Amino acid sequence: MIRTLENVDHIVYAVPNLEEAISDIEKKLGVAPEPGGRHKSLGTHNALVNLGNGCYLELIAADPDNTTFSGEHWMGIDLITQPTITRWAVKTNDLDRDIHYLREVDPRLGNIKGGTRKKPDGTKFIWKASMPLPAPKVEILPFIIDWKGREHPTKSLPDACKLIELRATHPTPYFMETAIHAMNVDIKLGVADEASITAVIESPNGVVELT
Repeated sequence: MIRTLENVDHIVYAVPNLEEAISDIEKKLGVAPEPGGRHKSLGTHNALVNLGNGCYLELIAADPDNTTFSGEHWMGIDLITQPTITRWAVKTNDLDRDIHYLREVDPRLGNIKGGTRKKPDGTKFIWKASMPLPAPKVEILPFIIDWKGREHPTKSLPDACKLIELRATHPTPYFMETAIHAMNVDIKLGVADEASITAVIESPNGVVELT
């Protein structure tokens, strides 16, 4: 099958402070991230930017107002010192099939959970996804998400940006290559001392690279 960026659901941009990151991304892209919501059981909150083709950039940070959460934050948030793309997600309509690819590489990535979120306007999001882990800081193997044929977050977001390229590096990317390509995702994999994910975005301010 043809590999495509249309299978990318979202890019996770972990940041130390959400409000500061929203301002920074607006300056870089020329588009203001929209407030998302809070993951109460995970201790995080987020904001979103539409990247076209049912894909979005998720700015995510530890939620300072969540005083009930304890433990490690997911998505590598506790390991970053500056805004960093730490994870990415692939959309699926066959979670049971695609979870097999993840489990073959790392069984810890095979934990599936469901979630819901209701926006102030009454829109309800329903999903099931494989759960990202707190570590490592950057995980180039994607997690997978099924929106159950319901509303997708990009439907209510301004359409001003587009993801035009996705790249990742890792000391041993060939261990992940088969699993990633089995999901028919167009991502360029390279060898480097440290894991990294780079999103190339066409924006009102021109072409911008986020890493």
